[in-house]
Amino acid sequence: MHIGVLTIKLAEFATTDQTDDLDAYVALMTYKFSDAFKLGLNYTYLANSDLGFSQQNAGIHADGKIGGFGYKAAVDFQFGKILDDTPAEASFKGYAASLNADYNINPVTLRGAFVYGSGDDQADGDIEEFVPYVGKSRTIVYL
Repeated sequence: MHIGVLTIKLAEFATTDQTDDLDAYVALMTYKFSDAFKLGLNYTYLANSDLGFSQQNAGIHADGKIGGFGYKAAVDFQFGKILDDTPAEASFKGYAASLNADYNINPVTLRGAFVYGSGDDQADGDIEEFVPYVGKSRTIVYL
């Protein structure tokens, strides 16, 4: 079992103002039941007090290998808000899921991946979109 808790300052704006920084708090746990099954949970909380911004991401992932078949699966849910208690307050939510699989037929390995996430739907003023922490660029990598 692996358990980790950490905090990180992602952005330092005015050094004289302690409420305008973007801070992250992370907790995670992974457990290896066997070579065929590993499971993990993670939770991230982002906050910027001056903007009334908070974003939370909760996820679960699993991976393993059974014979020549390998798999990795993950699902994440996001939620939060910006501009607390103002007329312009907006909340947001989103989700993403991924499934990667491979099968080894010696000497060839076949791989496939499926990824799906909620899109942007602002009909009611709220944002319903999954925001990846590494950016919105869509990249397909073939290995």
